[in-house]
Amino acid sequence: MALMGRVTFNLLGYSYYPNFSAIIMIFLLVPLGIILSIGISTISSSRVNDPRSLYQLSMVGFIPFFVI
Repeated sequence: MALMGRVTFNLLGYSYYPNFSAIIMIFLLVPLGIILSIGISTISSSRVNDPRSLYQLSMVGFIPFFVI
């Protein structure tokens, strides 16, 4: 991101990154995704008895982030 900021500053005359949406993604969505994935994995591990089904259930937490 720092390299792209330098490139866009040379091309556009102003630094395009970090803008407001990039800051929101870095400081709000990434920690939220981490907490969500840990929570879903913990809840799933107590409910299932097969590691493969645990892996499949824990991937459900990432579906909202794939949409974004």
